[in-house]
Amino acid sequence: MTHQKSVLILEVTFDIKLTDGQKQAYAAAHDPATKKLVLAYSRQSGKSVLAEILLMESLFRPNVTSVYISPTYQLGRKVFREILKMLQPTGLVKRSNSANLTIDTVLESQLLFFTVQSPNSIRGVTCSGILVMDECAYYPRRLPNGEEIYSNVIFPITKAHNPLVVMISTPRGKSGFFYEMFVKGLTDNEDGIKSIKRTIYDDSLVSPEQIETIKRQLPELSFRQEFLCEFVDDAITFFRGFDRCFGDVITTNRSWIGVDLSADGTDATVVTTMYDNGCATQEVIAGNTETKCKEIARLIDTASGLVAAQIEINGIGAPMYDIIRKYCKRKNHIRPFTTSNASKEDIISDLAVAIEGGKITFDKRNKGLYQELSTFVVKVSKTAKLTFGAIEGMHDDRVMSLAIAYNTMRKNKLPASLAFTPSQLNIIR
Repeated sequence: MTHQKSVLILEVTFDIKLTDGQKQAYAAAHDPATKKLVLAYSRQSGKSVLAEILLMESLFRPNVTSVYISPTYQLGRKVFREILKMLQPTGLVKRSNSANLTIDTVLESQLLFFTVQSPNSIRGVTCSGILVMDECAYYPRRLPNGEEIYSNVIFPITKAHNPLVVMISTPRGKSGFFYEMFVKGLTDNEDGIKSIKRTIYDDSLVSPEQIETIKRQLPELSFRQEFLCEFVDDAITFFRGFDRCFGDVITTNRSWIGVDLSADGTDATVVTTMYDNGCATQEVIAGNTETKCKEIARLIDTASGLVAAQIEINGIGAPMYDIIRKYCKRKNHIRPFTTSNASKEDIISDLAVAIEGGKITFDKRNKGLYQELSTFVVKVSKTAKLTFGAIEGMHDDRVMSLAIAYNTMRKNKLPASLAFTPSQLNIIR
């Protein structure tokens, strides 16, 4: 009797044109001598596409488990959807789970997605294919219990099979395991660590004229770190010195309010109250649309010495604004605020000047605002236009609410103690 064994053969071609930086990283990832690949790449350099190519390629190997880790669930979900969309026509996908973010193949391979926001879910996994750590300069170094997230949580999942580990990120200061690994990969290859840096100048994705425009409009440290990939001492955030503004908040009898609205659970609805001593408090409003509108109206009606309140009316904000006015007794205090690229640049720049000048104090317990301020950057679109916002996968709702509140105070009888000279306003313009 003859026993025949069936063999499944898949041959798939993806039409993806790689930049020189992506080709360099791809070649390094396939060098047998490379055990850890550390990529310090500029914004708009195709980091996510490269990660997706390496992850998809691993799924064409039988019986392996590959892992993708991101700083936020939102970024992981985006990469999951993009990979799944490219793989579905190939016949490779056996099943996928959009809730748990897993992809299983007909070759019995698996791709698992995790976020450092839920580090305990990573424990106990065994990675045998490839481990990709995306934007890992933004991972916290330590967990609340004191454990280091890389050495105590992530590294153990690779010990059994020693898969290729790819660390990809734009730099973020001279601290953390990403910086340490990058430096080690430049000076010591005994452990198979290879480091590559690609700046905005390297792949000609942006013209020299566009680069000069970006350079003129960004703070020097932001440009050096975001686009020249330098590990500078200060954080990359647009809000220089923000960490010095957190302390004890004292409320006063004169206030201004700024509201950033959201109708669903993707973003947060945030109410910021500014006081005439420069202190700021925030509340995140939960519930359905009606509940949120009632609570915002209550906060406006009960605010001590309220001068004015501005509410963002973009998108869902317009109908919510009308509902808030319906419930609010202080209707004459409410003004609409429309967010555009120009208005956002104005209010964010003014807020940055105030923060750098130490004119505002935030509640030291407001960890959400601290995180958002630390990850708020100037981004460059594919057309080389500058936009302000959180890094991919992060949020800026607290920052926007704060900026609107500060703008409300500036436009409505800002006290002399908080005023700025023209030279101060030109610091970051």
